[in-house]
Amino acid sequence: MLVVAATLGLIFVGGLVTTKDAGMSVPDWPTSFHYSMFAVPFAKWLGPEAMQSGVFYEHTHRLFAFAVSVLTGALMVWLLLAEPRLWMKRLGVAAGLLVIAQAVLGGLRVTHSSVTLAMIHGCVAQAFLCVLVVIAAALSQAWAKLANCATTPGNIRGVALTAWLLVGAVYTQLIIGSVMRHLKAGLAIPVFPHSGLNGEWIPPFWNEGIALNFAHRVGALIITLIVAALVSLVLARAGGERFLARPAKWLVALVLAQIYLGSSIILKLQPPTITTLHVVTGASILATSLLLALRASRLASVAREKAASPELAGTMRRAAI
Repeated sequence: MLVVAATLGLIFVGGLVTTKDAGMSVPDWPTSFHYSMFAVPFAKWLGPEAMQSGVFYEHTHRLFAFAVSVLTGALMVWLLLAEPRLWMKRLGVAAGLLVIAQAVLGGLRVTHSSVTLAMIHGCVAQAFLCVLVVIAAALSQAWAKLANCATTPGNIRGVALTAWLLVGAVYTQLIIGSVMRHLKAGLAIPVFPHSGLNGEWIPPFWNEGIALNFAHRVGALIITLIVAALVSLVLARAGGERFLARPAKWLVALVLAQIYLGSSIILKLQPPTITTLHVVTGASILATSLLLALRASRLASVAREKAASPELAGTMRRAAI
């Protein structure tokens, strides 16, 4: 959970780098102005000039990324030494490899001055977050308690499928958002909730930026509808099961906050803090929807085991825990 929280913090700092257009403010890598990362003089890193040039944001991002890398390495080693489940050990290794890949992508983005690599860097960050959420979910006390919940396979299967549909939709939305931000198309449609200056719901003309911006808005509408359907299913079919109801309620709150932040970006002309909070809230929606999907799938699996053989289910449950 600590690594998940740190990663969300890193996504916020990375979002600030993009918002402030500071990705190339430190022009070399793996050094920073030819200094070691930890030896950069404060005069180059802190102060009004560093804030204005973007060096403060970029160098802080590098330091934060190093901290997350150390935490991830510790988690990977801990899992390899103490975790009995082979698939969890493999996830720990996957997290370690992804954090290395992120460091390399971030560095190549600088050395090659590549906007494309910056987009990929942002999308891989979300995949890294997902791996950490799976690890945290499977290590939690709730994961073991789910084995004792009373549900039926038919009721919970629809919840699980809808939750996984939401995960896919949110990740796709984050990819579109990443491309839109790096191509500076956040205000390609400068009005909200309409898409035209004369009140049109469909843009009256098109270009690359408008297409991305409109796709992002359509994606937001689709995600809102899926969240509404998912919450309804949790309440109706899962009997309000608390391990599903809690993340479902968080999803409602996060989606409402995201709609407010997204509209404020347009109406207030992309204020940096709100724009970056919009990025982090999107990552939080992804993490929460994944947590709900994992728990629903676990419940569905346990329900199938109980339906097939109560004695076998008990044995498998103890082994899984």
